[in-house]
Amino acid sequence: MPLEFLPLGFFGILIIGIFAPYWLKTKDLKKISSKDLPPDGNWAKLSRGNIYYRWHYPEQKMVKPLSWSMVFPLLALFGMDF
Repeated sequence: MPLEFLPLGFFGILIIGIFAPYWLKTKDLKKISSKDLPPDGNWAKLSRGNIYYRWHYPEQKMVKPLSWSMVFPLLALFGMDF
């Protein structure tokens, strides 16, 4: 085998070494369609493919309203007279 083919062989092994693990990991992935998406999300069409997004809202928490019985002692603490 001439030495001119040696770099070509190393290049081929490098290419196979890079793409073989990627192919082994992605060959069994399921193709997702719009039927597979939950109803509370949607597709975003991007230049390099699609992505699924969903809005997340904060939980509703009860906030105790500030009453005047709490405000007057605080104002008096800072030197205000009533």
